[in-house]
Amino acid sequence: LGFVSGELDKQDSEVIACSAKSGSVTEICVAEFARKQGVASKLFDAIEQWLGDRGVKMICLHDVHAANAIARNMYEKRGYVVRVSEYAKLV
Repeated sequence: LGFVSGELDKQDSEVIACSAKSGSVTEICVAEFARKQGVASKLFDAIEQWLGDRGVKMICLHDVHAANAIARNMYEKRGYVVRVSEYAKLV
């Protein structure tokens, strides 16, 4: 139906986006036929638990595409907030 992956972030001066002991959700994917059935929420429950069990105090989501309103809505409902924006231009 789907999968999620995450990692513990490095704890050095190069990690600027998340300064607390942090982890990242690096990827989440739900099969199209299984969307809107709570699968993504259950996957997030699992990865948040896994990261929390390892002492993570802040979870960061990277590369969230502005056009993916469904994902952004889910993240916001779960308490995630935008901290950094990226601007791009085709040339």
